[in-house]
Amino acid sequence: MSELQGEFARFFTLSEARALLPELQIHFAQFAQARGATARTVEELEELERQRTRANTLELARPLRMLRETLGAHAEEMREALRVVQDLGVVIKRLDPILIDFPSVREDRVVFLCWQEGEDTINYWHEVADGFAGRRLV
Repeated sequence: MSELQGEFARFFTLSEARALLPELQIHFAQFAQARGATARTVEELEELERQRTRANTLELARPLRMLRETLGAHAEEMREALRVVQDLGVVIKRLDPILIDFPSVREDRVVFLCWQEGEDTINYWHEVADGFAGRRLV
């Protein structure tokens, strides 16, 4: 276990991981909201770029700049939501659908408690090397 201990910021008990899940879901909802806003902004930006001609370049310069700034702000919102989750010690494995692992100790070895978006609570764990395919009931 000692060689893996240094890889993780913290270890969770099952009750700690389950208690943290509602807070994590809020952060992932913020991420999803920013991701949706990013997609809409990209569409607007692409549409303006398609409309741009030699004659209207100066007219579109300010709206394009504003959309690019908005896009950057949305990207930062997404990064911040994920940074908060990672700073809590949670390992993000996938974002669509969300799949996260909580480092834990089971029988003197490091394992992951595992949660996937759509599940009510954390009901699975797996060996670090096994991944999602090796999930077992807690």
